Amino acid sequence: MKIVKYQKKYEIDFKTMSLAWIEKYFKVEEEDIRTLENLEDLIDKGGMIFFAVENEKVMSACMIRPIKEHIWEIGKLVTKDHYQGKGIGSQIFKSCINYAEDHYARKIILYSHTSLQPAIAIYKKFGFKEVPVSATEYSRSNYQAELEL
Repeated sequence: MKIVKYQKKYEIDFKTMSLAWIEKYFKVEEEDIRTLENLEDLIDKGGMIFFAVENEKVMSACMIRPIKEHIWEIGKLVTKDHYQGKGIGSQIFKSCINYAEDHYARKIILYSHTSLQPAIAIYKKFGFKEVPVSATEYSRSNYQAELEL
């Protein structure tokens, strides 16, 4: 397995995996569509998507993007069902954190849902601290965490 940065050839995998995951647990919202339809814009604005790939098959992905000066958001962490529980999500998540650090982020925020305990365990593993939920475009978000860098 290798961790790679965004490449156009993996874009469909990211969209498909993200939408399938959202539909499994919640409902797709406008902000999901806006984000997934504008991945090139995310990259052009300094963000990045990382992929865990083996034999050209995407197993997991996660994105990171700047939202304000020195403040970044991490999101869309997804691992295909049959690869879960193998630490792949943690590796992808760490790649996103490292990328933000390399680009002078001072804080990383994320939004999630309390029902997603495996994801919350990853966030805590990397030092994210729960904070009160602030304004977010996602109605499903009832959990917010931050990592001070």
